[in-house]
Amino acid sequence: MLSRFEVEGYRGFRKRVSLDLNTDDNEEFPHTVMAGACGRGKTNLGLAMFDIVPSLTERFGGPVYDRASTYLNGYTCPKPATFSYGFEFGEDSVLYEYRKSGPQTFVYERLEWNGTVVFERDGIAGTVDRSNLGMIDAGRLRVEEVGNGPMPLAKYIHSNSIQSETSPLSRIHGFASRMLYIGMKKGDQIGITYNRMDAGKCIASSDLLVDGFSRFLKDLTGIDTELRSVNTGIGNIIVQRFGDVDRAFTEAASDTAIGLMPLYYWLSRRDELDFLFLDDFDAFLDPTAARRLDDSLRNMGFQTFVTTAGHAMSSWPPDIHRTDGIGYARDPIGPARHI
Repeated sequence: MLSRFEVEGYRGFRKRVSLDLNTDDNEEFPHTVMAGACGRGKTNLGLAMFDIVPSLTERFGGPVYDRASTYLNGYTCPKPATFSYGFEFGEDSVLYEYRKSGPQTFVYERLEWNGTVVFERDGIAGTVDRSNLGMIDAGRLRVEEVGNGPMPLAKYIHSNSIQSETSPLSRIHGFASRMLYIGMKKGDQIGITYNRMDAGKCIASSDLLVDGFSRFLKDLTGIDTELRSVNTGIGNIIVQRFGDVDRAFTEAASDTAIGLMPLYYWLSRRDELDFLFLDDFDAFLDPTAARRLDDSLRNMGFQTFVTTAGHAMSSWPPDIHRTDGIGYARDPIGPARHI
């Protein structure tokens, strides 16, 4: 699980922001709710947490990952952005930290395994500490050849050596490969998808998925509608039945129903996920539906993190979420709230 995350100098985060994602009872799959006013940095927090995905894997980095003009914080650039990830895998702890002067330019990396530094590369100082690379069977690699640029040392080693399933590189690479970000308002996706996939077409490809989506909508929101898959000659689409008339679901359905398609599709493939981040998770939901979704996310068998502006949470108990928000360019972030 991702147990700790820190970021500084990236987009809206002028000062270092730290999140402790451990729960008081040390849950295996913690569920975190972050509430804050609009424009306080909740989306940027998700983008920062997911910077590791395109950095270490071939997964999709999202629509703004390569946008160099907004990558570094405006107050602190050209100072590199810092990202630090703390992981816990059973009894093992892994710390991976890196700094970037742009979306594709790594200038510093450090990997620690159970408190021991495995490697450290400082591209600005021009130094590489490789003394413990033997711990991950990479002692013979010419890591000095990796300079500042798009290839991080962690990815270079993982790609050019045989790593056991329990090595720290295999574990953080595997975790990053199974991370998924969904922006509920716009449908943006980062992570396990290789591109911005069309969830509607994916659901329409299976009658079982279409039937499941219909039940999902009814159970979560109370929307009771008859859906089926129809082949148009160039592919299947979901249609909604009105008496004897069919209408394309994406043209006839509400914003709520359409907005929930990516979430439903990936929950149907939950075995492929280790970490799910839902930005504005209640964007289309009333308080009752938001509470139902929050309750269900706690029992998915993987780590979950949701953000909200709080509009659908007014009827929830006062201790269930933070209302003071998170820092954005000015104020330090507070601890995330676990449910």
